[in-house]
Amino acid sequence: MTQLLKFFGLTIILVYLFVSTFGQRTGITNLPGHLTVADIDKICNSIDNNKNLGEGIREGEALDKKGGFDTYYLQDNLNKTLYRVTDNISTDKHCTTIFYYNRNKVIKAITTITDKDLTKKKYSATYYFANNKLIKKIGESGNYSNYKDILKQGVDFQEQFYKDMRRL
Repeated sequence: MTQLLKFFGLTIILVYLFVSTFGQRTGITNLPGHLTVADIDKICNSIDNNKNLGEGIREGEALDKKGGFDTYYLQDNLNKTLYRVTDNISTDKHCTTIFYYNRNKVIKAITTITDKDLTKKKYSATYYFANNKLIKKIGESGNYSNYKDILKQGVDFQEQFYKDMRRL
């Protein structure tokens, strides 16, 4: 009985030492829902630099007919996977929001508001998400944007993209 207790005690100690020593090297921070800001930035940089992705566009007039919009979809045409959406709306000001996706989730959004001529930046905010939960926000002002609305908009663009893909 004593030897059995020693064996279990030694096993528990060895497992603890193994996990505490090698646990951080297993890539656990790259699991869905466990992305760090640094992980997200690396993923976004690789999306921006991927020359094998194709671009689709949707354009139109603003509802009040005093401006317009264009939305660019960066996608893998072979697998029909969405990686980035750039949404531009121009009225009396110009608003650009870029959404990045990984594993069918919004992971980052950058929104920028400039004057109509695109010469003076009025506002900029960056949001980081993991598993559709905010993990960091930079520069948010409730007068211009908030993370809940930005996340919903990113999810809506994604849903529309896949709905359109099913029609093709």
